[in-house]
This record gives sequence, C-alpha cells and structure tokens, in this order.
Amino acid sequence: MKRSEARKQLVRTYLESGNVSAPARLWHTSRQVVRKWVARYREQGDTGLEDLSHRPQHAPRQTASDVEQAVCAARQQTHLGRQRLALYLQAQGLSLSPHTVRRILRRYGYQRQRRRRQSVYPALWAWEVEQLFSLLQVDVKDVRDKGALLLTWAVSACPDTSGPPVMDARGCASWPTATPSAPPTA
Repeated sequence: MKRSEARKQLVRTYLESGNVSAPARLWHTSRQVVRKWVARYREQGDTGLEDLSHRPQHAPRQTASDVEQAVCAARQQTHLGRQRLALYLQAQGLSLSPHTVRRILRRYGYQRQRRRRQSVYPALWAWEVEQLFSLLQVDVKDVRDKGALLLTWAVSACPDTSGPPVMDARGCASWPTATPSAPPTA
C-alpha cells in the first residue's frame, strides 16, 4: 500500500469516528500525526496527503549558475577530470576546488562510467571441455587416512599393475617396476 493510500485510510477513519484517539490507536500512530494529516487533508484535499519534497527552498552557498556553466563548457572543451579541470579553471581566473568541480560535473551528468572489472572466477573456460570427466577436482582437506587416499590414487593411475603394492617408510603405496634387463631374484 502506498503512503498516500494509508494516509487516506487514516483520514477516513477519523472522519467516520470524529475522534483523534481512535484512528491513532487503530493505525498504531500518535494523535499528533492524525491531527497533521487531517489538517493537510482539510487544506489541500487528496493532494495534501502526498509526500512533499525535502529539497531546501534556497541554498545561499550553492555555486552560482554562471560558474557552473563555465565548468561545464570547460569540461566539454578539454575533457579533463576534476583535478586538472580545477587547475585549468584556476589558470582562466576561476578558483574552484576539485571537490566543487566534481559536484558540479555530477549534477550535470558528466560523471564518467567506470569500466566493470572482468570477473576472473569462476573460470568458465576451464569447464568447457570436449571430453566428459577430463577435469577432476578433489577436496582432500578432511581426509584423515592419507595413505589410503594415495593408495587409491596409485591404483587408478596405474591400471596395469599385477601384484600387490609395496608400502614405503612414509606409508605411500608403489608397485615394483619390472625391468627386462634385471635377473629375477630368488
């Protein structure tokens, strides 16, 4: 529900009851708020229930419009940023801070759009492969028996092993390589 519609219902409840406390209690607000919206409704009608602008009526320290036009003209001519534009204007006899120049440029829509940074992750190119399961990722953070993990890896990496694996001092599995030049040991 829009705010103006809620205010209309608040005023309608007041007009039906004729009491300020009843609509305040019903709509969970204060009696002062009910009085405020009823007074605005009586003065301006339905348009009085709309939100008013919070913009200040006057700004005595705002930069003069001729100075703003000079900044915009200098920006169109030179295409400089706020720091260099402030220096350029200072050479022209107009002393403004870079912050003031930035505010003026932003107000008139001269703010440059930043280039979006290209995302590095996820690397979609890594997942677009010709062959299924050619890329493999294994998370071994919580594996407690790393010797069994290495044994499994060794079995899958060497499918032509015929005998049982030999465990070394570190607990890693390996298969003895058969060399044709070595005589068999007895």
